[in-house]
Formats: sequence, structure tokens, C-alpha cells
Amino acid sequence: MTDPLEDKVVETSPPILSPSTLLADAQQLQEERLFRHFRGWLFSERAKDTSSWTWDYGYDIQRAHERRWVCKLCIHQRVPQPKNFTHTGLQNASKHLFKEHHIRAPEGKTKSSTQLKAESAEKQHRSIADTLTLDPEKPREQAMANSFVKNFDRDHFQRMVMQWIVKSNLSFLTVEDEDLRAIFDYLSPSVGSNIAAQVLDILTAYQITEKIGYFTLDNAENNDTAMGAIGRELGFTGASRRGRCFGHTVNLSAKALLFGKNASAFEEQLSGASALPEADWESWRSKGPVGKLHNLVYDIFRSNRLMYLLRDLQQDAISKASSLRERSRKPLTVVRDNNTRWLSQLYMIRRALKIRPYLILLVVKYKQEWEDENRSKRTGQVRKSAKLPRICEEENKLTDSDWEALRCLEEILTHYENVVRTLEGDGQVRKRRRGFLGSYGNIWDVILGFEELLSKLEQYKLLAAGFPDAEQFRIGINLAWDKLEKYYSALDETPIYYAALALHPAYKWAYFEHTWDTHPEWVDKAKEMVYRVWRTEYANSDILSQADESDDQRPAKRRKFFSPFEANSRHMPARYDSSDDEAVKGDEYETWQGSREASDRRVRDPITYWHERRLKYPRLSRMALDFLTIQPMSAECERLFSAAGRMAVPSRSLLDAQIISIC
Repeated sequence: MTDPLEDKVVETSPPILSPSTLLADAQQLQEERLFRHFRGWLFSERAKDTSSWTWDYGYDIQRAHERRWVCKLCIHQRVPQPKNFTHTGLQNASKHLFKEHHIRAPEGKTKSSTQLKAESAEKQHRSIADTLTLDPEKPREQAMANSFVKNFDRDHFQRMVMQWIVKSNLSFLTVEDEDLRAIFDYLSPSVGSNIAAQVLDILTAYQITEKIGYFTLDNAENNDTAMGAIGRELGFTGASRRGRCFGHTVNLSAKALLFGKNASAFEEQLSGASALPEADWESWRSKGPVGKLHNLVYDIFRSNRLMYLLRDLQQDAISKASSLRERSRKPLTVVRDNNTRWLSQLYMIRRALKIRPYLILLVVKYKQEWEDENRSKRTGQVRKSAKLPRICEEENKLTDSDWEALRCLEEILTHYENVVRTLEGDGQVRKRRRGFLGSYGNIWDVILGFEELLSKLEQYKLLAAGFPDAEQFRIGINLAWDKLEKYYSALDETPIYYAALALHPAYKWAYFEHTWDTHPEWVDKAKEMVYRVWRTEYANSDILSQADESDDQRPAKRRKFFSPFEANSRHMPARYDSSDDEAVKGDEYETWQGSREASDRRVRDPITYWHERRLKYPRLSRMALDFLTIQPMSAECERLFSAAGRMAVPSRSLLDAQIISIC
């Protein structure tokens, strides 16, 4: 049958049409052909919801609840049966376009398996002529290609390259090449000396290079390089002025406790998908009780059915409770952790322990429902083709030993939490739950924190030895202890921590002599480090006259109550009086260490203590205040970063820093 539109004869001269008119007529003709093949279909109402590149080459049509892709090129070429595919099978459309019309996927778009295979074959069979862009049809270029092929021996070439690398010592010289290192610096400018250059620029701009004391940094290696460069520029040893962020150290130890060796590598291999793929599921399961719980929590969180079932199990128990208080409770859901914060794992474990009976019952109930749904009516048995939900598999269930390990982990991590909460503070002086006021962390608490956590881990080492299994738990405790011990030993690199505790009137050197009584050489080394700082930097320094001192400037108000961690290492404060204000004669450090006031043991706020004694010990008080005000963690700086981020709204984020500073 011929197309009636094509048989129509026009005898008069046709009018001159614009290109847009011709294009519209051609498009209308194509659409008429389309709907001759697909009678009863209409253009899709969801035509704009077409993210795949294949829609550029296809019509989007629908009928009732069915939606299809129809090849435009097949319609244009008048193919008797134009190719069409359901809108959910566009991979087939991609294959068709490549195979029948030789259309490749645009750069960066999803390629069909047919195109991928073809491109792979092209690379494998690429000849020397293709590589050198020679035309074999031309005799001269054909001869050149044949000459290359005949004269080239791959094995001999590889041996020559290897000999050149070895003889020229390239393996060692290349990494030291200045130009190559400049390339690395260009690609990654935030390392080592570049960090130092940025810091020095800021210090110079604010004219405070002569007032720089100590730095609190995380454990990144490039900070070592940066401190070395800053020290060389300002005239001090970088390592001795570098404190380590205690929160970062605790984070490393907690991750080792939870995930074992190579915790960072484990986190990097996770896909980060909202629903756990099988590879991530297996990776988590290999991490012991915490991994099993993580998998259970994520599957519950991703399933409305499991969430409702968990809620119903709790609601049923609540409704049957005898006391009014129990019946007023609300069902709890699981707490999902994340891959970056160990505290999220603590909260996940804490909630799981609270609803443990319901989680156990949930798995049992869910398996029963699954069996009922997949039971054969003929045999009464579960169909062999049915796949058991993974949370119901025996190897994925949390055993009694796993729950006991989780309980111990929750106890250990609670000690970590108490220490970190105390040392990070929150910068806000206000009443909080548990009865203490938030403020700032104290540098003298770092050694106390190390001792507290190491002591607790020692206790749990003995407890873990009695576990029938939970091997991952025992390994985690040892690795956590090793990580803390590593950074505890690193305190020898700087006098910060020893000086802060030794200049605290409630501790002095008596604390070290008692705590390290089996290692007197440690005490001697710490004393020597602190005394060297005193003699070289403070003992002969200039002091302000009494007229220059102002009683109007008082230290900021500090906490009045104890946190759980502080309660283990403090006594309630008592009012203490400063003795006469006349400056002591002779060595202030030795005089103060040899003295003892009745109220010293009850001092909680050494900053106020030294402020009140600044006239009696003018040089030693300066040293004490310099060390006691060092931040143990970078928490306050990070809070400041967050606050500074609100200075410029996103629409003004391109403003110059100097303009923002004016505001």
C-alpha cells in the first residue's frame, strides 16, 4: 500500500517554505508513520522524565499503564517492524542503536554491553598502522608499518628498558627529583611545607610570630613536616611544640577496638550505599559482633515490614505491663551507625542492648512468617527455591556470646565517651544534664585520660580471656590498648603534658611518682624535660611590675561540677587563699615544688590558682598559664570553623576574605 500523502500530485508551483516549516512538516510525517504502527498509543505524559541518552533517539509513547521506547531511526528508515522496548529496558535500546545504527553512547554515559565488547576487541586488535596512523593502502606507509613490525622484539625491548632503569638508579632518584616533587606539590598543595607557608603567612599578617607557643594538631604525618618548617622559621624545635589532638587518638583506639587491624582500610572499602550490597554485608560480618549488629540494624532500617514488626513486638509487651509507668512507654527503633564516627557505633550498641529481647524475637518471628509464605501447599515443606532472608541465617545471628561482647564494648566505649566529652567541652557555660556545666577541656586531663582508658582496657583484657569465643572482641581490646600505648609514649616528644600536670597544685610531681612508681626513670625524664623549659624560657624572663597588673581581668568562669570521668580523679573544690603577694627569692620553680599548702589537694581550677599567685611567682605563673591554657583537642577550633561558616551565606561565598572580615 502506498502512502496517500506521497501519491498526491500538486500541479501548481509550490510556495517557497522556510526551513522551520519544512522541519515541522517532516516531523509531522514521522509522527504519522509512528502512530500507524502503534494505533491506540499516545505520547507519554512523562516525556520530560527521560534521563537516559537513548531517549534522544527514540519516541516516548504510552498506553494505559504501559510505556515504551520506539526507535526514531527505524521510523525514519521505514523499517516494517520498528524496534521498540519497554521504558525499563533501555539497555536493549542502547544495544539496538549501536548494533543496527552504529550509534555510540556519548562520553560519560552508560554504554551497552555490545559497545563495550566491540571497543575491547578494537583495542586488542589494534595494529601498528592504527597506532601510528599509517594508511596501508599507500605503498610508502605500508612499507614503514611492515618495517616496524619486522624489526621490533617485545622481549628485547622490555629487557633494555629494565636495564636502563636499574643502571640509572631511577627507582631511587626519581622520587627525589625536584621537578617531580614540584608536580606533587602542585597536585596536592595542602601538605607539609605548604601548610607551614600558609600558617606563617597568617602569623605574620597578625604580627604574632614572637608570641607563638604550642600547637595542637591531629596525627597526620604532614603536620610533622609543617611543624618542622615552622620551627626552623621561628627558631624552635617543631616536635617539642606540637601537641596531639586527644580526640583523634581516642578515635583511632576506638576504631581499633571495634574493627580490629586496618580499620581505615575497612572503612574505605565500604561502598556507602544506603542498602548494604552483599560485599559490604560480608565485610561487616567479618568484624564480629559489632558487624553482625550493624547488618541487622541496616536491614531493619531499610525494611518497613521489619520496622513495623519490631514496633508491634514492643507495643504488645508494653500493653501487657503491670505498672502504669511501663504502659506509658513508647516503642523504640534501632539506631543506625555510620562509617566515620565511633560514637555512632556506641549509640547503636546501647540501643540494641536496650531492646535486645525484641531483636531476638524479631528474627524468630520474621523467619516464621517467611516459612509460612514460602511453604508448598502440596508437601507442606518450605520450597527449595525460596531464599532465606540473610538476617535469619544461622551464621548471621547474634549469639549469647556476641551479646555479652557487645555489652562489654558498650561499657568500654562509655569510658571513652566520658573522657572525650570532658576534654572536648562545648564552650557553653550553662547547666546540663548530669549536673555539670559545659566549658572547655583541660590539658592536664590528657595524661589522666590515658591512664583511665589504659587501666579499663587492662581490666577487660582479663575479662575477655574467659569468653568462650568472640575472638574479634579479644583482638580488638589488645589493638585498642596498643594504639593508646603508642600515643601515650609519644608524649615524650613534648613537655606540654608533663608540665601541665606538674604545675597543677593538686598533683605536682607526686602524681607521677605514685602512678609510675615502677618506672622511676620515666619520672626523671619528665622532670628533666619540664625543668629544661623552665630554665631556658622562663627563669630569667622579664616580668611586669605590680602597677601593670590589673585585678579587673579575671579568668573565665569554669565548671562547678564533675563529669563521670572527673569524679574518678578529683576532689570537690575548696576555697583557697593566696599567701602573701611578695615575690619569692631564688628559684621560683624549686620553691613552689617544695612548698605545700593545705588547700592544694582540693584545687580544681589551676588557672585561677596561678592568676592569684602571679605576684608571688611572676615567672612560674607565666609558665603555668602558658601550659595550662593549651587546648587538649581541636574541638573548640572546629566549633569556631562551623560558626565562621555562617558568616557568609552561600550566595556570597565568593567574597574575598578581607571583605568578609570587615563585616
